[in-house]
Amino acid sequence: MKGKRIIFIFLLLLLISLTGFFALAQSVGYIQIKCEPGAAVFLDNKFVGNTSLELGGLILQDIPAGSHEVKIVKEGFKPHLVKIDLKVNEIYLYEVSLKQISGSLLIETIPLDCIIEIPKLNIDKEHEGNKTEKTWEVSGIPIGSYRINFLALGKKVKYDLEIEEGVQKHLLVNILNNEVKEIVPALTWDRTYGGSGEDAAFSLIQTADGGYAVSGGTDSQGAGGTDAWVIKLDKQGNQVWDKTYGGSGDDFALKSIPLIQTTDGGYAVAGWTKSKGSGEVDFWVIKLDKQGNQIWDRNYGGSGDDVASSLIQTIDGGYAVAGFTSSQGAGNTDAWVIKLDENGNLK
Repeated sequence: MKGKRIIFIFLLLLLISLTGFFALAQSVGYIQIKCEPGAAVFLDNKFVGNTSLELGGLILQDIPAGSHEVKIVKEGFKPHLVKIDLKVNEIYLYEVSLKQISGSLLIETIPLDCIIEIPKLNIDKEHEGNKTEKTWEVSGIPIGSYRINFLALGKKVKYDLEIEEGVQKHLLVNILNNEVKEIVPALTWDRTYGGSGEDAAFSLIQTADGGYAVSGGTDSQGAGGTDAWVIKLDKQGNQVWDKTYGGSGDDFALKSIPLIQTTDGGYAVAGWTKSKGSGEVDFWVIKLDKQGNQIWDRNYGGSGDDVASSLIQTIDGGYAVAGFTSSQGAGNTDAWVIKLDENGNLK
């Protein structure tokens, strides 16, 4: 009888354990990441492994169901970040092609030909030409540090070079004098923009089409006082369009605020306004379309001064704005961060 009781207790404990095991198993899923080999994968900011050629990426097993953030990082490539919602027992497949961050290199050699070696790129190339034609170019070089060797007449001249994103480095090599000089590019163009009043540019970004967008303030045009001002330029600095935003008071895009291009190809800019709002100065955010037409603008704040000093677009399509406030908080001025949805509404 005692033996049967022991067996019964054992079976009961086993049943409880198996029930717990299956309940636990049912609350997890799997994430399969398809990506080129050699990339580091982070799940919720924790390193979980490297992608491999054999697996075609990386498989993450027994991941708790729910929301997770996956970050994929590889040297010479732009980091990739994605948020996923993993369901119970789901095999979540995510395929990504990392975008290479690269620059290029232009080499001139005088007065002699030489052999160029870049071991990190497996380049061992004999260079031909003369003083004016001796140019050799390679593009698509991943950003990073490189040792370049120049060989001729039994000499070996070494040069360490840093490749930067979107930049072509230009080297002039005189093998006889054991010299390597980095040529600084000449001014390509310069432009001025504005009218008879005071006009200032405070923020500059390169846009997806290869041109530029500038934000600042102007009192040469607009509704009154100093108005926020955004200018769109092409690759050569020619003005495509310019727009002003604001009312009868001063409305300004601050020096410290980056104008951003949004995921829809439009723009968003922030600053402060005296033309509207609850206090002397309020947070101000403007959303623009691709042509600079205002889609919406919002102001935020209280009876004191509230000045925005940073703006980003968040991964949910909304925005986060930071700055300072004297309308609320513990002291004279306090740091203030607000979260907005895609339409500028406070969340």
